[in-house]
Amino acid sequence: MLPRNYPPIIYGRKKKLRESVELASPEFFYQDLVLPIEEQLISFIFDARGDETREVDFDFAWPYPVDPEEFDNFYSSSFDINMSIYPVENLSGPINISGDAGTTEDYLPNIQMKIEYLPGTRLSDHYKFIVSQLRHTLAHEIHHLTQDGPLKRPDCPFLPERKGDSFLEYFTSACEIPAFVIGFRAESSFTGVPAEKLINDYLQRYKDLGALSNPDADKILQAWTGHSFA
Repeated sequence: MLPRNYPPIIYGRKKKLRESVELASPEFFYQDLVLPIEEQLISFIFDARGDETREVDFDFAWPYPVDPEEFDNFYSSSFDINMSIYPVENLSGPINISGDAGTTEDYLPNIQMKIEYLPGTRLSDHYKFIVSQLRHTLAHEIHHLTQDGPLKRPDCPFLPERKGDSFLEYFTSACEIPAFVIGFRAESSFTGVPAEKLINDYLQRYKDLGALSNPDADKILQAWTGHSFA
């Protein structure tokens, strides 16, 4: 581990450091990162190729404040994104987009993203869906990077681990509630659909599949729409 070099709390500003991450604003979704990352990933995703596995890695500078107790000149200055795209037989839909955030074995902040698609699917036919879910996933996973580790934000509250593996326990866990809220804000910014409508539609799909009961979906809805970053 390199020696820690803590940044000053204020760089010529009278504003508190934590206020530069404006989580309480309903329009905030880490736009300074999400939009330029999205632009690069879109170019890669829609590169005209056949049914084959493709993979790319990008490195990005981290522009947001980091908790002084976690800050390190090396580990807190950037993060990388690995994206893979590949065909998968028997998907439940034509395209599935997923992500995961954490650190590598070398403690480097990292986001893994996957786009799976049914063989023969033309990605360009699903442009709006892909971009909306890409933006949602990027914002969601970037928020996870701020909850723990070398990019943890100042004043991030303690987030207890969830107690079980059910959908209800996952969706209402302390770390996932705010990440989903941020993700739906990001998706709404692209689609123009209010975040609460997107949430209702999302939960309805789980109910249609029999993965969530009506009471459990209502609990998740209340947890997400009632969450406050203040």
